Amino acid sequence: MVVDASLAGKDVYVEKPLTVTVHEGQVVYKVLEKTGRVVQVGSWQRSDRRFRLAAEMVRQGRIGKLLLVEVVLGKNATGGSFPERPVPGHLNWELWLGQAPLVPYVEERCHYTFRWWYEYAGGQMTDWGAHHLDIAQWAIGALPVEVHGEATFPNIPGGYNVAVDFRARYRYENGVEMTVEDEGRNGILFIGTEGRIFVNRGAITGLPVDALKDQPLPREKFILYDFDNLARPERAG
Repeated sequence: MVVDASLAGKDVYVEKPLTVTVHEGQVVYKVLEKTGRVVQVGSWQRSDRRFRLAAEMVRQGRIGKLLLVEVVLGKNATGGSFPERPVPGHLNWELWLGQAPLVPYVEERCHYTFRWWYEYAGGQMTDWGAHHLDIAQWAIGALPVEVHGEATFPNIPGGYNVAVDFRARYRYENGVEMTVEDEGRNGILFIGTEGRIFVNRGAITGLPVDALKDQPLPREKFILYDFDNLARPERAG
């Protein structure tokens, strides 16, 4: 859809994640170079004041030297087998599939539950992960140099095919390590030499957060954006 819109002379706003594979991203990039169109990828969690504050505090040394980030995304859904059904009259099934393999229409392949099929998404790793891993890497402020992952997969013909269990470990060029788990409290835990901060969509906690009462971090002191519209109301969630 992004490629077609760009070739039609349109600028595009799209929600995360932009593509399923790296190669698809390369195709989009080449088309944008050719057409000169603008594509913006939305990730609203960066506008939530809790996540922004957590990233700012980590980058500004409020927990000392960052050592480890622990991210919990939650379990993938399991289910199936699912029945094939007639394509609804309002849906262009082939257009919806796009570059994915042509398969018979299954209701559970569409809408919210597209997340649980590797043909269209990557389960929680690309759903919650596109949010939480983005925030974690925003705070880390470096690129990963090593990634190890492991998972177990279902064997349900005609059912969801994303991993039943998954975990990963990242090492970054600045020495920080990050773990990604599918079990535990959903959110991000930053661990440093002088404290820790936990943040999710409902809370931001930790002794460095409590210390803000006496040592505030005013919004005009934030550093993560080259430009920040201070007149814009903060989003709490």
